[in-house]
Amino acid sequence: MRSIRRIKQLFWSAIFFLSIMAMTFLFMPVVVKAGEHNRMVIVLLGMIFWLSTIVGYLMITVAEHE
Repeated sequence: MRSIRRIKQLFWSAIFFLSIMAMTFLFMPVVVKAGEHNRMVIVLLGMIFWLSTIVGYLMITVAEHE
């Protein structure tokens, strides 16, 4: 039974991180406008996108092997 609880936790964590990844698309127009003056904003959004994508799919993979 503990394994099912762990799989649910991994699933909801993956949903959270993949939702953050999806939200980065919504912020992109604002960030591009702000990035005209400060390139670091675009880099930060890119890092958030890639980290949340990798962590989200990693959690799905771990939950499948649980």
